[in-house]
Amino acid sequence: MFESTCQFESHELKPILGVCTNLTCKNFRPYCHQCLIEFHSDHITEIRDLQQISFWAQSCAPLQEQLIQSINQYSSIVDKLTNLKNSLEFDTQIDLSQLRLSDLDCHITCVVNLSSIQDFIQEIFNKSQDQLELVSILCKETISLQKFKDNIYYQQDKAEEQQVEQIEIISETNENQKQSIEKQPDIQIVSNVDESKMRTPEKQKKNEQPKPRNSEQNRKQPQNYYVNTPQTRSQSYKNQISATQQRNSISNLKKQNIQQKPKQLLVNTFSLSSKEQSNLLQLLGNKSEDDNKKSIKTQPSEIQAPCFQDQIFIQQKELSPPKVYGFRFSDNLKSQRIKLQKDGKVAKGFGGFVLCEPCIPMEGQSTFEIMIDKCDLVYLGICNKYAVQSYDFEPNMQAFDTHGSYLISNNGFSYSCFEQELNNVKQKLNFSSGDRITIIVNYLQSQITWKTKYKNLLTMRFDSTKEMYVCVKFQKLRFSNDSQVEILNYELNN
Repeated sequence: MFESTCQFESHELKPILGVCTNLTCKNFRPYCHQCLIEFHSDHITEIRDLQQISFWAQSCAPLQEQLIQSINQYSSIVDKLTNLKNSLEFDTQIDLSQLRLSDLDCHITCVVNLSSIQDFIQEIFNKSQDQLELVSILCKETISLQKFKDNIYYQQDKAEEQQVEQIEIISETNENQKQSIEKQPDIQIVSNVDESKMRTPEKQKKNEQPKPRNSEQNRKQPQNYYVNTPQTRSQSYKNQISATQQRNSISNLKKQNIQQKPKQLLVNTFSLSSKEQSNLLQLLGNKSEDDNKKSIKTQPSEIQAPCFQDQIFIQQKELSPPKVYGFRFSDNLKSQRIKLQKDGKVAKGFGGFVLCEPCIPMEGQSTFEIMIDKCDLVYLGICNKYAVQSYDFEPNMQAFDTHGSYLISNNGFSYSCFEQELNNVKQKLNFSSGDRITIIVNYLQSQITWKTKYKNLLTMRFDSTKEMYVCVKFQKLRFSNDSQVEILNYELNN
């Protein structure tokens, strides 16, 4: 039989009345009358009395069995993949001259099977990557909710001990600072933090959270203890829950205000010389040495001015210099199968479009130079953002009037949504890994030209009445590494 009385010290050994069944509740599920008010008031409709627990748990048995069977089916698939992985663990550097003919036959069979296994694994990855990531996230969330709280009371004690240690460290730091400053008789420390919000060890005793009772106290029963019945508890719940919710909301507001306040310190300096002021600032500035992202800034103009000689204001601020990005691949205008690197200068993937930002100026001539780092099947050119975006960045390139782009590919094909005779047509052009392709977009002549360092590849007309974006399209020809391109140079409206 479980313990029938609550073990929180301030709950006075009140009897356990039931359990909380709220899915996201982080508190201890068995509750007494006081637990219900303090911890479960916001989901009071999801509690069950002790008499209901057994029947409720038994009613979940069919669902439990069904879930186990479903997961077993997926487990069998995982076992098969594990066996497949084990078959791949052979030595490709083995000395063939030492093998018997039967062993050589098995070895060659394993090597030959690699290509078929590659296609199989790649197909699984392409079709189920998003689902696998979602399953992983859901499993982690579910496990975190179902972690067994083997001893909630000792866990709470441990948290309190850590809190007390933090308070002692803060108190010791404050004491050291006071001793250093008290050497100057005319210095007075003035804090702008409310003393009621400072948690010293003495005040901690008054405001401490409920603590568990020890084993001896667990066996003691209070004298003349009154046990509430379900009928007498109803009205008490309503009254006390309302008061507790109001008290908790006020407490949360106070915590938010304290967290949002910057760390400040006001020091009266009626009789300090400039040298003493400098020493004092150096002493107080040591507080932020451990934080490399924060720096203490003083206001020297206020210190030197006679009207501000009575105060020195010190405030910690986070310094985050803004990053300036130029022409780059857009993280918002791309297929999910494409990854960006080097602040958007490099795009890597095996399928779909990625567009560059900002858009091409609709006047003059703009030039863009792109490096082909790794090439499986890569398309380069320009496109209309809205046409490509409407197909989730993977339009059908054979339908010339819908894909909204002007491209050439490294296998020699051209694609145009403006001239049908140039769409999906084999041209006398090619490029490969290591090549630098320059794209020239001329809005005055409504022409786009692709060229390498040594020759022009192709020129075609485009619809200059629409806004265009430089783009790259990736496609997988074989099971291989992702293709990768990099923006080298650009000139807008030159």
